[in-house]
Amino acid sequence: QHVRLFSDSPTEIGPEAWVRAQDAIRQVSDFSQQFPDEPLYFVGTAALRMATNGRAFAKWIHEFTGQPVDIISGEEEARLIYRAHATALDLSASPHLLMDIGGGSVEFILVYPNRPVWTASFTIGLGLLMHQVHTEDIFTKQNEADLKQFILEKTEQLREALQKMGLSKYIVVSGALFSLIYDALNKKIDPYAPTPVTYDEYLERFHHLVVGHSYEKLSNYTFIPVNRLKGAPYAATLLKTILDISGKPSIIAGIYGVKEGYLLDLLEKQSD
Repeated sequence: QHVRLFSDSPTEIGPEAWVRAQDAIRQVSDFSQQFPDEPLYFVGTAALRMATNGRAFAKWIHEFTGQPVDIISGEEEARLIYRAHATALDLSASPHLLMDIGGGSVEFILVYPNRPVWTASFTIGLGLLMHQVHTEDIFTKQNEADLKQFILEKTEQLREALQKMGLSKYIVVSGALFSLIYDALNKKIDPYAPTPVTYDEYLERFHHLVVGHSYEKLSNYTFIPVNRLKGAPYAATLLKTILDISGKPSIIAGIYGVKEGYLLDLLEKQSD
C-alpha cells in the first residue's frame, strides 16, 4: 500500500500517517494468518531510519505481530535493489544507472559491466521533496526551478561519479514513478525486456503533462492514481533533473526493488 509515512511532516511519522501504517500492518498480519507455517518479515527503509519516531513505530510492529523489523541502511537498500535488477535484466551491454525512488530516500547504483561500481543513498525521496517545495493548487515553473536546484545540491556526488565513470546509456527507474510514465506513454512493461522510453518521449508526454498544471487538471488523467496526484510533478522534476545530469539516457522501467532483493537473500540463506 501507498502509506506515505512522511506526508504529515519531514521529520516524523504524523498521526494520520501512523494510523494508515497501522492499518496496513494489521491487513498484512490478517492475511498472513492464511499461511501459519510461513514466516513473516518486516523491513524498514528511509522513513523508519530518519523519522524521530521511526524506532517507536518499529517497536509497535514488533509488539503487535511478534516479529522484529529489520531497519536497513541506505547502502543496504542500494545493494538489494541492484541484486533484484541484476537477476531480471541484462546489465552487461553498457553502463546503467539504477535509480529507486522512495518516500524518504532515492538510491543510485552505477553498474558496469554487470556489477555495481558506485552506490549512494540521498535524502530526496518524494515525501521529503514535497515538504521542501510546498505547493497549493498548482506546481509552477518556479516550483520546478527551486526543486531542481535543491536536487542538484543534494546529488553533487552523483555528478562527480558520472564524470569519472562515464555517462550511462540507460537509467533503470523503479519505485514510485515508473508505472506512471509507462501508462502516460501507453507502453507495455515487460519485467524482463521492458521497452525503453527515450528522453524526448518522456519530455513530450509525462513531464509536460504534469508540470505547470493545476492539480485539478491532473486529476483528469487516468494514469495518475488519486493518492499519487500531488507527487507526480515532484517525481517528474526529480527524474528530469537526474536525466539531464546523467547525459539524457533512455528510461527503462524497473519493477523490482528492495523487497525482491531481500527475498533473494532469504532464499540464498535457506539453500546454504
